[in-house]
Amino acid sequence: MTYSFVSNVKYENKTVQVSEDLPGKNFEKGTYFVNVFDKDELVSKTSFILK
Repeated sequence: MTYSFVSNVKYENKTVQVSEDLPGKNFEKGTYFVNVFDKDELVSKTSFILK
């Protein structure tokens, strides 16, 4: 299953804290990947494990 959403962030060449709430419950255990794009360019990525 894929979750996706758009966030608009004002970036001025400094670290910016961005958070999003994903509504739902009983998410599947496993590894989730997070990709951050600026238009079509991948600018950051990470992953986390939901146990």
